[in-house]
Amino acid sequence: MAVEVVRNYDDGSFYRDDIAVAVRRVVVEGKELARKAMELHDILGDMVLQEMYLDKLRERRGVLVQPPF
Repeated sequence: MAVEVVRNYDDGSFYRDDIAVAVRRVVVEGKELARKAMELHDILGDMVLQEMYLDKLRERRGVLVQPPF
């Protein structure tokens, strides 16, 4: 993740308060990304749920395909 730190227009320097704001933003957004990644992990890792999705897809497509196992 990357965020832009506000810089001084004249010389490109930045202030500690602006760095603190950027760091806090990374922490907050990082927590949200981690939460979403865990949700996705739970969904993709649930083989029963994945089989249910495949069964529904097969029904909609009208194709009878047996899983290889």
